[in-house]
Amino acid sequence: MYVAVSSKNFDEKVEIEFEDVLDIMSKDELTDFAKMQLVGKVGSMDSIKKNLLSSFKEGQKVNKFTGKCRSGFLLNAAKRKVKTRFQLSEAHYESLNILFLLHSPSLVQSRVDDAASIAQGIIQSISRFGLKTPLPDNIKISFPMTIQSFQDSNFLLSALKLKISVRNSMGQKDWVSAEKYCCSAQKRFSRFYSHFKKEHKAHLRLPQHLFRLTTTGVFAKISFLFVETLEKQKKYKEASEAIDKILISNTLFPDKYTYRRGKLWLRKIHNMQHVGVKPEVITLILEKALRDDSLNEIVKAELEVRMEKFLHKGALGGTKLEGWKIVKEEAVRLSSKSGVKEHSKKWVTTIDGTRFVETVEHLGLRLIKKSNNLDSGEHAEGSLFSTLFALVFHDSIYLNIEDVFISKYQEGPLDFYSPDFFRRRSDQIEQRLEELEDSFEIVLSQVVELYEKVPDSRPIVGVGHHPESFSVARLKSFCQCLGGDALSNILRRILKDPAYRSGMPDLIAWSSTGEDGRYLFCEVKAPNDTLSYGQKLWLKYLVSKDIHCQLLQIAEA
Repeated sequence: MYVAVSSKNFDEKVEIEFEDVLDIMSKDELTDFAKMQLVGKVGSMDSIKKNLLSSFKEGQKVNKFTGKCRSGFLLNAAKRKVKTRFQLSEAHYESLNILFLLHSPSLVQSRVDDAASIAQGIIQSISRFGLKTPLPDNIKISFPMTIQSFQDSNFLLSALKLKISVRNSMGQKDWVSAEKYCCSAQKRFSRFYSHFKKEHKAHLRLPQHLFRLTTTGVFAKISFLFVETLEKQKKYKEASEAIDKILISNTLFPDKYTYRRGKLWLRKIHNMQHVGVKPEVITLILEKALRDDSLNEIVKAELEVRMEKFLHKGALGGTKLEGWKIVKEEAVRLSSKSGVKEHSKKWVTTIDGTRFVETVEHLGLRLIKKSNNLDSGEHAEGSLFSTLFALVFHDSIYLNIEDVFISKYQEGPLDFYSPDFFRRRSDQIEQRLEELEDSFEIVLSQVVELYEKVPDSRPIVGVGHHPESFSVARLKSFCQCLGGDALSNILRRILKDPAYRSGMPDLIAWSSTGEDGRYLFCEVKAPNDTLSYGQKLWLKYLVSKDIHCQLLQIAEA
């Protein structure tokens, strides 16, 4: 069962009856699912199942307006509800990390996500693709020295055990126990640093993507968790002091490991406000934070805006986050009709006699397609560009670079989500961007050829779309509408900093004819929902590059 449902393409690949999915659900899951799908009154499990099955049978007729049937939607929604039952927990992933790190230093976690590892990658690759080796034959496997000695491996084991304990306690919202484990980790690291300075210095010399796999790197991660644990207990003063220790520490972080510092500065200021620190003191901290060279554009913009509030009247003259088109539309919130609080994120509209109940994103997509006479669209939130990024830079991703491929079962290089990714491949990537701008049709044909092979080829890191759910024709027409220059500008910004992979507009609409310039990016917001700094910076960037974009604000009718 695990092998089947652990697939990324769960909805498409698993043949399972709707009734079977309902049988898997607990009463709480059934009740919640029935409420979200607006199916009858909530009663016993049998009555809930009966109502859901009845709705499923009634919904098998295809809607002539949408071309879809409600039964298919119900089945996929039910599968998503129970999908996580058959995936390994984070604690299991961490346990696998321990085994693989101890028995083979070359098999270490391969992604930024703490729950992911080479061990996980092997299990997923085998479950999804059998024993097919995902990496090309020309990739050279290397064996970086992340573990320096037998003593180092023992400390790594204890650090990972403590990290699992912290994570498990946090998952259970047992913040007191989580804090206790974090304090134990601090004592353990102090002992390691005192007695094994040679190993510690070796850890600090490693690049960022390998540093996080070391004893020092694991203890560094626990220090971040410690701050979060204190904040959850509203111990804001202690959390601020813990942040200070991290920011000034020369023992936990090498110079390369600075991409988290910006968030730490923001959290420190947030904690200081909670304990009533005077604005003039916070202003001094903000000034100090803005002098930190490691800050990315997103964090710097947020710090500048916060500082403006303390200084008043725009004394900084900093980043102006404005300039994009704003469109306003009205709709009826479902909860205003049903009286059910859980329905507040659904909206009701009627077009040509057909009643739609949908999320604000699906409502927004339908509205921008209609108002701009575009017949194709996607609620992507950056995932489409993650796929295009992987397809366009495929050859650069799979270059033979030392210490980024340490197992044949990796889907991509260890540094894929780090700033080092661009720096270590800058010549090849710049050449590819020039090709994209000067020979767009040739590059597009190469991208389409790769995408057509996705169902049968080895997995490609970053590719989140599949030809069965997002057709080759749709991918091609979108790229043609966007054009080489616009696509190059967007990919160039994603390359600049891993933080820019988030914050892209929710929606993309375009013409299926592939006509140049017939597209629109749109960020949609419900009432009382505001743009994040990352979203504002993306809209500002798109406007600066003459890429069509807008903000759509939905108000209650």
